[in-house]
Amino acid sequence: MIITEYMQMKFDFLENLFTGKSVLVIENGKVNLKNLKKLRMSMDKLEMRLREDGIPSIEDLKYASIEVDGQLGYELKDNKKPLTKDDFNLIMSEISGMKKALKYNTKPVGMTQNNIFEELITHKFEGNDKEPS
Repeated sequence: MIITEYMQMKFDFLENLFTGKSVLVIENGKVNLKNLKKLRMSMDKLEMRLREDGIPSIEDLKYASIEVDGQLGYELKDNKKPLTKDDFNLIMSEISGMKKALKYNTKPVGMTQNNIFEELITHKFEGNDKEPS
C-alpha cells in the first residue's frame, strides 16, 4: 500500500490508473454534458446533489466537479458567495465613515439638526440654497 501511494506521487499516470481524477461537470455556470455522460450521471442527479448542498441554480457556480470518492466539489461565483465577517466589517467601517462625513460636512455651523418634517412646517431649510443639478 505504501509503495503504491509512493508510486502514485512520483508518476501521475499511475494516479489516474489506481485512484482516478476528479471530473469537471460545470464550468462558468454551464454544464459540461460530455463529462456528465462519461460519469453516467443524469442532469436530474446533478441538480439533486446541488440542491442537497444548498445551491438553487447551476448559474450560481463558477466550477463544480465530481471527486474521486463521489463527492461534489464546487466554487460559487463571486457575486453568489456568502458574506464573510471581513466583508461585513469593511461595509460597517465605510458606513460609519459616511455618517461622520455627513455629520461634519453638511451641517452649517451654529444650527441644530432638525427633523425634515420640522423644516417643511417652518419653511426653513438647513443646508445650502443651491438647486440640485
